[in-house]
Amino acid sequence: MSPRTHPRRTPLGCLLDGRGLLASLLLVATLVGCEAEEPPPPEVETEPGVVLLTVEQLTNAGITSIVVEPEEGMARLRVPGTVMPPDTAQVVAGSFVEGRVTRVLVMEGDRVRAGAPLVRIHSHELADAEREASAAEAQVAQSRSAADRGRRLHASGALSTEELERREVALAVAEAELRRAREILEHLSPEGGDVVIRAPRDGVVFGLEVAQGQAVLPGDPLVELGTDDVLWVVGGVPETAAGEIRLGGAAWVSFPARPGVEATGEVVGLGARVDPRLRTTALRVQLAEIPPGIRPGMLATVEVEAGPPIEGTRVPVDALQQVEGEPAVFLDEGEGRFRLLAVRPLARIGSEQLVEGIPAGSRVVATGGYTLRAVLEGFLGAEDPE
Repeated sequence: MSPRTHPRRTPLGCLLDGRGLLASLLLVATLVGCEAEEPPPPEVETEPGVVLLTVEQLTNAGITSIVVEPEEGMARLRVPGTVMPPDTAQVVAGSFVEGRVTRVLVMEGDRVRAGAPLVRIHSHELADAEREASAAEAQVAQSRSAADRGRRLHASGALSTEELERREVALAVAEAELRRAREILEHLSPEGGDVVIRAPRDGVVFGLEVAQGQAVLPGDPLVELGTDDVLWVVGGVPETAAGEIRLGGAAWVSFPARPGVEATGEVVGLGARVDPRLRTTALRVQLAEIPPGIRPGMLATVEVEAGPPIEGTRVPVDALQQVEGEPAVFLDEGEGRFRLLAVRPLARIGSEQLVEGIPAGSRVVATGGYTLRAVLEGFLGAEDPE
């Protein structure tokens, strides 16, 4: 019997062999899987309190930085106030007769010239003054006639010198009474049977204290006049801070009704007494220039320098961040690297904050600090800051 021969096995045949099939399939699956998966990227090591951003991320975050240097500044005290004309620029036109108002000729906000009619009052005093003036005119005419006749008689020797002098004195007295009566009548400024109250000066009508048909007495206020060429902002300073404010000091004023409108001024008055109810001292700031649209009666916020000078670094208020309850800023170290730096706030100066702890010449993040804080605290991913 011839020896048994076996067919030659190819590599494919070995793979298909029952004993090597499972191992071959596992090998193929392993090779395919290795080709599909990529090795994980190496992790970037960052220091605590440091945020790294790419150029594109910087653009998306809208981050801007400024270079800061230490300087001397003063704290500012913020107090609410009201825009008002100066006390010396306000006058009140009052009644000088007893009577009843027949007409109010102006309205609040009207501009008037000196001598302009404000209020008309029907008063019996006008009729009395007119009667006195008429009687005085008649007395003057009679006394003048008697004096003229006396001069002629005295010239002819028919009248004594003493009698002539008596007649001339009587004429002088009558003329004086007529002048007084006419002055009273002119003071009453009659018009159509009414007494007219006129503006004592140029100004703006700030308030009306009377209405048509109202009975008035001498001394009653009728119309409040003032000027808006010069305006004050009047507020109250807490008694604990009054000693830190100086007359002539600078002031900054904003207006809640006009966002974005600001003005500068000077402290022109500080009360000598404390309001026992509010525990404040009156503060008066005169505006250097009056912005358009600012009128008496508007609310305002005044900032005045208070206290001794303080040395520190000014940064925008938005640059100051609260990280874990502590104030801090972000330093721009260049190439998308930002480092958190703890600082100590010293004083608020308008829209800036005076702080301590920033090295001279540092670049501080002025805008975009909120985004960096969110990335640092994990609320935003560093790959997509907003």
